Amino acid sequence: TSIMSNATKLPTMPIYIWLDSSANSNSHSLNMLEKHLKTKLANLKTFNNIDDFKEFIQTYADETFVLLVSGTYGRQIVPEIHSLPQLLAVYVYCSNKARNEEWAKEYIKIEGISTDVNDLVERILSKFASASVADSFRCSSAFITNPSILPSEYSINHEVIWLRLFIEILICMNDTNEAKDDMLRFWREAYVNDEKQLRYVDEFEGTFHPSRAIWWYTRECKLYYLLGRASRFKDYNDLYKLRFIIKYIYLQLQEEHQRYMEESYKSCFTAYRGQRIPFDELELLKTKIGSLYSFRGLLSASSRLDIAMAFVKHATNDATQAAVLFRIVTNTEQKTMAYADVSKLTDFPGESEVLFMFGTIFQVNNVQNDSYQNMWIIELSLCEEDDPRLKDMSIYIKHEIKDRADLITLANLFVRMGEYDKAKEYYCKYQSKLSADDSNVKRVWNGLSNLADIEGNYYISLNNYAKAHECFNEQLKLCQNLPSYHPQNGMCYANIASLCELEGQKRLALKNYQKAHKIYIQSLPAYHPDTTKVEQAIENLSSHSHSTVPNTKTTTSTVKSSNTSEPQEMSEKVSSVNVNLETFLIVWLDANVNTTKDNEETYNELRSSFNYIKTFDDLSTCQEYIEGVKLEKIVLIVSGGYGKDIVPHIHNLAQVNCIYVYCADKGRHEEWARSYSKVQAVIIKRKKLIENIIEDQRIRNLTEDPVPMSILNQRAVSKEMTAKDISKEMGSILWFQLLVEVLLRMPNDANAKMELLQTWRENYIGNTSELDIIDQFEHQFKQSKAVWWYTRESSLYRILNKALREQSIDIIFAFRYFLTKLSKQVSKLYDNYMDNFKSDNIEDNGKRIIHVYRGQAITKEELAQMRASIDGFISINSFFSTSRSKTKARRFAKRSPVTEQLDRVLFRIKIDVCLPTKPFADIEGISSHPDEREILFMLGSIFRINDITYDENDALWILNLNLCSEDDFELKELFAYLKKDIGEETSMVTLGNILVQMGEYDKAERIFLRINHHEGLIAVEEHKGNFYLAMKNYKCAVGHYEQALNLRCKFFPTYHPDIGKSYGEIAMAFEFWKQYPKAIDYYQRTIEHYRFTLVDNHPLIIQAKNSLQKLQR
Repeated sequence: TSIMSNATKLPTMPIYIWLDSSANSNSHSLNMLEKHLKTKLANLKTFNNIDDFKEFIQTYADETFVLLVSGTYGRQIVPEIHSLPQLLAVYVYCSNKARNEEWAKEYIKIEGISTDVNDLVERILSKFASASVADSFRCSSAFITNPSILPSEYSINHEVIWLRLFIEILICMNDTNEAKDDMLRFWREAYVNDEKQLRYVDEFEGTFHPSRAIWWYTRECKLYYLLGRASRFKDYNDLYKLRFIIKYIYLQLQEEHQRYMEESYKSCFTAYRGQRIPFDELELLKTKIGSLYSFRGLLSASSRLDIAMAFVKHATNDATQAAVLFRIVTNTEQKTMAYADVSKLTDFPGESEVLFMFGTIFQVNNVQNDSYQNMWIIELSLCEEDDPRLKDMSIYIKHEIKDRADLITLANLFVRMGEYDKAKEYYCKYQSKLSADDSNVKRVWNGLSNLADIEGNYYISLNNYAKAHECFNEQLKLCQNLPSYHPQNGMCYANIASLCELEGQKRLALKNYQKAHKIYIQSLPAYHPDTTKVEQAIENLSSHSHSTVPNTKTTTSTVKSSNTSEPQEMSEKVSSVNVNLETFLIVWLDANVNTTKDNEETYNELRSSFNYIKTFDDLSTCQEYIEGVKLEKIVLIVSGGYGKDIVPHIHNLAQVNCIYVYCADKGRHEEWARSYSKVQAVIIKRKKLIENIIEDQRIRNLTEDPVPMSILNQRAVSKEMTAKDISKEMGSILWFQLLVEVLLRMPNDANAKMELLQTWRENYIGNTSELDIIDQFEHQFKQSKAVWWYTRESSLYRILNKALREQSIDIIFAFRYFLTKLSKQVSKLYDNYMDNFKSDNIEDNGKRIIHVYRGQAITKEELAQMRASIDGFISINSFFSTSRSKTKARRFAKRSPVTEQLDRVLFRIKIDVCLPTKPFADIEGISSHPDEREILFMLGSIFRINDITYDENDALWILNLNLCSEDDFELKELFAYLKKDIGEETSMVTLGNILVQMGEYDKAERIFLRINHHEGLIAVEEHKGNFYLAMKNYKCAVGHYEQALNLRCKFFPTYHPDIGKSYGEIAMAFEFWKQYPKAIDYYQRTIEHYRFTLVDNHPLIIQAKNSLQKLQR
């Protein structure tokens, strides 16, 4: 038989003819053979000479027939009758198979040659016996879209998505040996008393090779039948058992498809399929022009029109069925599901068989009657995978199996399908394969817990509270296997509370809501809607029971960084032009600051060290500005008269670094200035003022420019840390580590360099010394000089330090060209350094350990945090310059000021060069300060805090650190844990998602805007809505949820389920706002929208129904 004939068994009963010179003889053995054939082939005709056979077929020219012929007669008659349309197939029964195979190669209708008559009979029966093609066809196809209902958008038939996704998961599963065993067991059980089939199974077990997958599918071994039946009837259990052969058919078909695409010179390819279908189905097809059409199983056709016509023309006439010819056109230049001409791969190489993969989707282009041929022509075209109507389905399928494909993935799919019993079966099937201490057992418990949650809420929607209690009790029992503060435990108590509330048991409901709340605040990120829902429920019930509502706002808000109290609207916007890109700025207060030539010249000279200078001639305006500065450090120049008035009010502000009094009467103003430690000098000469400020600033840039760092204490790497704590303490470290990965992978071309130059110049207009440096960079920079440029006295390193410290997305990416070049040079120097050490045999020469030092000032707050983090970690979120000279580093530290905000520190860093660490480079000789014995650490280097001691002689703190190995167990485990929710892919999308989790919505939004990432922008709006919902600012919450809805409506298909999610969020906000009519309206919209693509017992519909019912009561 062939693939095509497997898939399209004719409904007509052909005449079977046995033509052999020995037929009708008196031989006992031949009589027994004829009786055997007649019991198998009901309408068998026998002829022992060719002339009688010819006369018969001429007399019954309208009847189709299958010929069983001897080798001798076959060589004579087949060439003469082969082209007759009524001849369906020829089978040669002979004593010399090899001899007859030679002449038979020329005739494609010869479908079998054998010395075993039983083998031939089985082949004939499997192809031509009984089964109705129409029924088979009707069970194996489905309409996907209906343009008559949806003129501009497309509603996808979710059954098609489920089957496609199920097959994709089977193909991706990595359990080859187990899959093969499952299939062999299933095959044997299906044919337990059929010795011939069991021999095929044994042969398959011993000889199967992936290159023979399609050959096995087309063999007369009933494997095709098992596959066809499972796909027609959507028997997911049987498809799972057959996943081994499905996978290898898919892989071989993919390979053949790719080969055909590469070798084909045609832009189009046409295949044909002939059969009969019920008239009602034909009438439906006529109304579906433009619709998408899918076949559930493997679909067979032929590249030859005559073969397809033969199937349809000679089928038995049936008043309820129409003869149809499917004409399938493919565009070879489009990306489609796999199909291929598999003639050379089948058990019957002479046929022009074309095989289409499971779930292939076609568009119905036309249905027309061919009165001459007395049949209907149905024109289909193969859909490309990028078709807008299929794009969402393709993305959904890829998303669902992005991490892994196993039994849990299948179980989760059954949950989405509403097949809860099957989901439970597959969760348990997976659990049965695991040992009790396998970490994957938690995935099972989590899945079963979710399932109990869904079923419980489903029964609530049916008002069957007793069954709901059973489900939630089962969920609670399952959750005993999880950590006590796992969110699933919180969900259990929230479900029980909601059910008790519906039953009027308000005291019990309140008790369980409080249990849920206690778990949620320790296990969920800040402002999570589930936490807010529980808090709202507690508040509503507390008003009846006079209980107090727990105050959680201070707890949850600590997740955000200390200087971020609200989302983007409340944080400072960063302009790309005319901003201070450096840490230090000058504020100059003088009544005549903008009126004298002397002051104008002073201003211009100071800009060589301070790009950003703000001048004021009004004291109150100046003071207001100083008080508003949060992130920079101010160097204040003030006249004597104004100084006496303003200094007492601003002296203790952290942002005020130092003060210079520029006056005409030094003696007079020194008297009051002595009371203020930040007054560096009282100066009367312009030249002296400029010299002092520039020299002092050079030192400040080295010792007081804050190092961008994140500190992680020992508790943060313990396994007891909750998700919320980790997002708070680790978010910035993870964000920065991924930022470095993204930067190094981004294209670093001329456009990146031009963006750097443009940003740099725009912010240094009028600063002639810096503009000269920028011009030099444009024309002279090369990667081998990156270190020299970084260490040069210019604004470049100051810009980078500030941008990295403040996580300024726009500036970091504007300067990515230089950051990448510098990173590459440091990495190259490190590699060279390590190669030299390895060749010198480090273990023997005592050079394994290196100590480096850095002296500077840090804030008292940072020092206190480090002292509380012994055995914890510091991530330096920039390049980090140190010296081999302890003396020089200590001298720098001693020149740093000790103030109410600052302390002097000396970093003492131990490097074990045998460990795999972040790159570091000895830049002595290539920096702009070649004599400083400088070691430069790579962006994002992480150090362990060993201990911290105080040196009373020099009044400074000694910070003893170790450079961490990349294989440090604690860090490796921690980063693996943190990455599991965001995936392994490192991209700007990943960065944005981390920032969203950190509550840094403005930074996340700028990333998503830069890359035009719609889903990210939607996530930002949703999280802002969650924030304001938690803050009980319901108007703002609704506003942001509406923004998310608008974005989804703009970028998603009309019936995308996530649009329903937005309706649900708006409904929830109105419910909390106690605007119940609007809440009811939006819950109804939610349900209506979900029903376009989801089954009625889908968890999302159940949840919306339950919320609606609660309000309607």
